[in-house]
Order: sequence, then C-alpha cells, then structure tokens
Amino acid sequence: MKEQFLSDFKVFLQMRNYAPTTIKSYLNVLGQYWKFCEQQPLSNPQFTKDKAIFLWFKHLTQKHGAGTVYNQNYSSLKLFYLHILKRDWDCHGILRPRRVRYLPEVMSNEEVDRLVAHANCLKHKTIFLTMYATGLRISELANLKIEDINSKNMTIRVREGKGRKDRFLPLSKPLLDLLRQYFSAYQPTIYLFNGEKDAQPLTTRAIQHAFKVAKERAKLNPKITPHTLRHAFATHHIDDGTHLAAIKSMLGHTNIKTTSRYLHMSVNSLHQFNNPADSLCKKYIN
Repeated sequence: MKEQFLSDFKVFLQMRNYAPTTIKSYLNVLGQYWKFCEQQPLSNPQFTKDKAIFLWFKHLTQKHGAGTVYNQNYSSLKLFYLHILKRDWDCHGILRPRRVRYLPEVMSNEEVDRLVAHANCLKHKTIFLTMYATGLRISELANLKIEDINSKNMTIRVREGKGRKDRFLPLSKPLLDLLRQYFSAYQPTIYLFNGEKDAQPLTTRAIQHAFKVAKERAKLNPKITPHTLRHAFATHHIDDGTHLAAIKSMLGHTNIKTTSRYLHMSVNSLHQFNNPADSLCKKYIN
C-alpha cells in the first residue's frame, strides 16, 4: 500500500510540474512520516489515525523548531492528504508557522576578490565570477548550457529557474571575455561547466565543495555559501544605483517584496537620506 501511495504521489507531483529536487524532498518527507508512525507503540493511547499528523508536527517542532523543515513537511503532507488520501486538512488544526526573516550574510567586493583569488583553478574562478556577475542560483548555474550564452545579443538564458520559469540576463563584455578564456582552456560540451563525465553538468555538490575550499583558504566568514554570491550581486547592484525592478527581473523573483529586502542590506542606501535629528544633534554639540 505504501509503495502505491508513493507512486501515486510522485505521479501527482510530476503532473503538477514540480521540480525534480522538490519531488525528491516531498517523497522523503512522506517516508519519514511513515517511519515515525510505524515506530509508535501500539499501546500508546494518544496515537490514533486522526492524531498521527498532529503528533508528527509536534515532534518536528520539538526537534527542529518551526522553521524550514516544518514548512517543507507542511507543504508535502498537505498535498498528500488532500490529493492522494482525499482527506480534509483543516480538521487537524495545523497551521503553517510565521516565517522568521533573517538578513543573509553579504560579501563585499573585496571579499569576492579574495574568494576568487584562492580558487583552485580557472574553472572554479569562472564559476564564482559568473555567479557574482549574474546572481544565478547554484542549480541554475550548473544547468547552463553553451547554447544559453548568446554573444550576439549579449544575453544569458536561464532555463527553468526556480518556479520552472525561464528568464534572460544581460551578459557583460568582461564576463564574456572570461567565459571565452575558460572555454578555450577546458573545451566543454553541451553544458557550460561539465562534470566528471562529458556532456553532463557539474553537480551542485562539486560547486559547494570548490567554494568551501576557496573560502577556507581565503579565511572568509564560515557562514557564507555559494548563494551568498547571489546576495552580493543584488546588494552591490543596489549600492551602484540599479533600479529595484531590474534587479527583481534578473534574480527571477515573482514578488518585488522579495527583492526589496536587499535595500536593508545595502550600506549606501542607509546613508542616502538626511537624518531630521541631525540639526538638533548639532545644536547640543559643545
């Protein structure tokens, strides 16, 4: 029965055009939930069919808190209950927790330079600079194909980014020159950044490992990740005066509110206004 449910859920997610990574995560959530249910002693009077899902989320909250793991389980199991089990979800009294929005770490231009300088090879340097120059997500970069680089129109095509959406990015002349230098040295086929096997993309794990090595060599903040380069791209664009709507388009955001958080991370934007308290402060300076 479990295998049939898993199969039905996978087909449902595929028909809804969920990304392969999301499908894998949602199926993993379902497997963990079942494992939890099977481990409950039969003698436990609190564990019933109607209370199982509530006890699972209580367990998640105690173990992980009401964060990303909780939300992923919420999304997955709600879909499973509503569309596969055909059961009401609201009756469980389970609500999605309010998201705590932290400002992410940001690298300065000098720190990006240090990261690139400590990369292992030209390939890794090109990867880091491409992410910084375009704001690409790590999965989007890994899936870039040679044909996506259009030197005639000076654009980069992102195929099926987050939300399965395509978009175009501007390609600068310095980045194009760097990519040509990289291409001449490595001669990739199909994918811009090939993996170990020809005609296969470099894995995101390989990119993360290369980033970790360069980060440690450069003695940078241990908390930064490849995604930090995307944050640096957006924040530095704001510092340089790029319009927020243009940054939204380049990042592939659906809502301008998502992009506007970078205003809070921009040092320049904090100092571009006159403080109305300044005149009073000056009055009382001896």
